[in-house]
Amino acid sequence: MNNLLFSVVILLAALIGPSCTVQEEPVPLEEIEETVIFDNEELFTPSGKLGYIYTHPHNGDDFSFVSQRLYDEKNRNTIRVGTVPKGDTTGVDKYLFDDQDRLIERKNYYLDTGIPSLYRRYEHIYEKDGLIEKVISHSQDRPSRFFYQDIYDEEGKLIEKQFTEDGYGEKYIYEYEGDRIRAMLWTSGKNENDDTMPIVLGHLYRYNEKGLLVAKEYFKTRKIPETGEGNMFEYEYDKHDRLIEEREYVPTQGFAPLLRKTYEYYE
Repeated sequence: MNNLLFSVVILLAALIGPSCTVQEEPVPLEEIEETVIFDNEELFTPSGKLGYIYTHPHNGDDFSFVSQRLYDEKNRNTIRVGTVPKGDTTGVDKYLFDDQDRLIERKNYYLDTGIPSLYRRYEHIYEKDGLIEKVISHSQDRPSRFFYQDIYDEEGKLIEKQFTEDGYGEKYIYEYEGDRIRAMLWTSGKNENDDTMPIVLGHLYRYNEKGLLVAKEYFKTRKIPETGEGNMFEYEYDKHDRLIEEREYVPTQGFAPLLRKTYEYYE
């Protein structure tokens, strides 16, 4: 494991702190004393862990954005640093975890002035043994508010995402073939009856001989077809079965390339 001293001073508005509750009247960010959250904090670049994600517009070789991952002593990704091709750092995200290694807080910092400044904080609250994850957004220009809520099944798959507190959102319905997913239907709206909710799209999952997901085929019918209209996502892996490239296409534009992401791992 390589050791990295990340000596960037980031100013933290010491909000409520890592907590699983939300104050009824949150303290505005601008009224909270700024303190240093890490200076010379010991971070790591563990061998084999994901190091960089490059985003390439369309299907080109040039990239428009890079996200670097840095880890703590428990191999948890606690820092993500965003940069653009000319080398400017655009922002830093800091992630905080509880004793069950669940994300409980994510903090976004701007760096465009050269001085890190907190501009948004997301608080993650877990209910029903972690099957429900509610996210609350705190920012300077808006009061604290419900941001979204994810609902998972017993196997940890996302089955519903709610964007309003009264339940409007999306549902994800899975069909299995053996012990792996064959297809997923994505519905949208506010309706307890999955059979009448509008279909946004569907994916057929395709695997290689190792059982690795290599493509998601697009379709837009309630009845799951044998084949889709074309690949909406494609995935490639290295000799260690690690994801090294992801490509996304636009079905409504003849499956024109939208973007691709390439993944690099620490040696």
